Amino acid sequence: MPTACCATRSASRSRSAPGTSRFEWPALAYAGEREGDDAAIQALLRQYAAALEAKRVDQLAGLQVEMGAAQRASLQRYFDIARDLHVRISDVDLAVEGDEALATFTREDTFVDVGSGRHMHLEVRISGILTKQQGAWKIQGLRDPE
Repeated sequence: MPTACCATRSASRSRSAPGTSRFEWPALAYAGEREGDDAAIQALLRQYAAALEAKRVDQLAGLQVEMGAAQRASLQRYFDIARDLHVRISDVDLAVEGDEALATFTREDTFVDVGSGRHMHLEVRISGILTKQQGAWKIQGLRDPE
């Protein structure tokens, strides 16, 4: 009798809808993990925008895997000419696979150009390669899509 019971349960599990797993707990665990990664990446992008707005090169460096002297100098030059800098991140698209992710987002910067006094509005779509190190997401590299 126990054999028939188990066979019946096994048979009913194998009749899952096409394209779905007959094991529901791994899919739920993966979905929960994915949601946690998405939330952590969104938080990283908020920190990135806040660090840009605050003009904190060291804070930005802490969000990245590494930051070279050339990138530090470039950021500082930008910060020097951008008064009242405001940064907004929007339209975030994420593709997460394990400990790596591709984040594509729109970055909008508004500021007053120090040299001319003109109000500036820059908008660019950026792709970022992110990596999870010791449980925390970091920016591996950012670039404008080509």
